[in-house]
Amino acid sequence: MDLIHHYGLTVHAFDPTPYSEEWIASLELPANFVFHPWAAAGEDGNLRLFRRVSKRGRKSKVMWTAEGDAGDGADFIDAPAYTIRSMMEKLDHEKIDVLKIDVEGAEYEILDGFHEGDQLPMQLLVEFHHRFPGIGKQRTAATIEHLRTLGYRIFAISETGRELGFVLSADTGAA
Repeated sequence: MDLIHHYGLTVHAFDPTPYSEEWIASLELPANFVFHPWAAAGEDGNLRLFRRVSKRGRKSKVMWTAEGDAGDGADFIDAPAYTIRSMMEKLDHEKIDVLKIDVEGAEYEILDGFHEGDQLPMQLLVEFHHRFPGIGKQRTAATIEHLRTLGYRIFAISETGRELGFVLSADTGAA
């Protein structure tokens, strides 16, 4: 909201989960806050999202993840999903200044889908979920290395080491 109020920017938010759609609908938001009930993904199509279950076995009311199994009566939704490039095309956008990604384990496929020559976001703010079973820190390290080859450098790391800020170097020619 600060970007909208202080700078007059348009902010696009993407979240296909039922809770988010209901919550956004209940708010009075400025016209330049635009909500899309889509998932970001590594490829276009449908993305199956599973309700997060805590270590104690409690199902979350709001959290969904791409990591899961449809067996054993799992609670899931299928959501329309698009790559960042496809989203840009659908919205007729030529560039992204800041892309914030907190997608409960799906960030790896999204970021692995970035390629040299793409119109890359100038800044990335990413929460990595290497703590999830089956992902691990090696996957985060490989994704960070991929981003470095594209010209990104880290400018911030949270105390937990899970949230990282990246900026696209000016000499990459991607901007």
